[in-house]
Amino acid sequence: MARPRKSAEDKRDRWDALYVTAPQRAEIAAAARAAGQSVSQYLLAAHEGIARRPMHDRAGLLQAVVQAEKHLAVLAQSITANTAPIDAVMLQANLLAIERGFRLAVLPWAVAIDGTQEGRPSC
Repeated sequence: MARPRKSAEDKRDRWDALYVTAPQRAEIAAAARAAGQSVSQYLLAAHEGIARRPMHDRAGLLQAVVQAEKHLAVLAQSITANTAPIDAVMLQANLLAIERGFRLAVLPWAVAIDGTQEGRPSC
């Protein structure tokens, strides 16, 4: 059985030549490989503003999950060990640390909570 034909809006055609220098071409190709994409997919993702983080970078994500698990275990122990109510400020600080750990692992390019770009001072 033959594969069904693509609809007109799903068909892709060669568009135009892209003029780049040899170093630019090598840099773009390397970035696309690191992102686990073809050069076309990489350039389209860049145009559409889609994240270009390497897909195979699981170590950072696993580390964030392990750190969150540790933070949550400490919080659970402090809640069960104390007879007094848990301090709301301490709880909020710990939960923010977990959230920021995930943000750094998953969205390192994202805007920080205070409106600055991660790693860059606000202007």
